[in-house]
Amino acid sequence: MAGTGWTCLSGGTTCSRSSALAGGASYPPITVKVNVAPDASSPQLNQVSVSGGGSAPPSVSDSTTLSISKTHTGNFAQGQQHAIYTVKVSNAAGVSATSGAVTVTEAVPSGMTLVSMAGTGWTCPATGTTCSRTSALSAGSSYPPITVTVNVAADASSPQLNQVSVSGGGSAPANASDSTTITSGGN
Repeated sequence: MAGTGWTCLSGGTTCSRSSALAGGASYPPITVKVNVAPDASSPQLNQVSVSGGGSAPPSVSDSTTLSISKTHTGNFAQGQQHAIYTVKVSNAAGVSATSGAVTVTEAVPSGMTLVSMAGTGWTCPATGTTCSRTSALSAGSSYPPITVTVNVAADASSPQLNQVSVSGGGSAPANASDSTTITSGGN
């Protein structure tokens, strides 16, 4: 925890100051940095309170909750090339903006091959299964979608379950899947 004019003990959970605060004014903000456990549940509710200064002690809480969805249109066919999924990452349930890197990881089923992933503002390596970005996502907003392009195997069974996950941004990880009907014959 750190803030201009605040005394924050290293590794502690409190900050204090003794300077007067005029009516209608605000103290400089305090930045609180946390690490999120790999097995953290979602949402996480971060709470803070203030006391002293001749005021009753109010408190507030803050939560960041990323969600992810994956969709496609129609059925895919055995042997189909360049079939499209759309992945959307949202902070709809959160009450604060994300912070830090956000990473989307694609897990195509055995009956499909990943061709590419791309989306405005996302960094998606040409031969990778991830896309990432560091821009903050405000509460109630969504990032631009990611287009996931796959080829369907000539002998793909039906249905194929395509999975995707999102992690980072100060939120617990989230997962989504899309069950896709595969018809016989190519497009």
